[in-house]
Amino acid sequence: MNNIDKFDILVGKILAKLYSEFPRKTIIKATDFGVKNPVEDYLSNLDAKTIEQNSAEDLHFFDDTLKFLIDENMIVAKQNTIGIFYDTRLTSKGLKILKKIPNSINESASSVGEWLKSSAKILNDEALKKVASVALGML
Repeated sequence: MNNIDKFDILVGKILAKLYSEFPRKTIIKATDFGVKNPVEDYLSNLDAKTIEQNSAEDLHFFDDTLKFLIDENMIVAKQNTIGIFYDTRLTSKGLKILKKIPNSINESASSVGEWLKSSAKILNDEALKKVASVALGML
């Protein structure tokens, strides 16, 4: 899978979680989105004594994705450590985008946020990519 597809799916899942939790602040952990923490893996399996390179790259990709959403003023968050963000919430800009009903998804008359929530629940990566792309296109 290429970086853009991976990014869109991850953004879709993150925004769906924050939309469903709004206005409460929440903790966003990489491990909740299927990203392994190589340090935790290493500590739990000291016999292996190796840190899986792919896990470290995925963890950094996760961090970079959240930092992008912060930089674009879609979300606010504070970082605790790599792969863990707390006090995470949609900004008014992020909420406004997720409440819009673009023509490209008007077939169900749902907002971007509602479509993200339903796509995340059924784990439909193709739908997540499409909706995340629509949402990011509204920035």
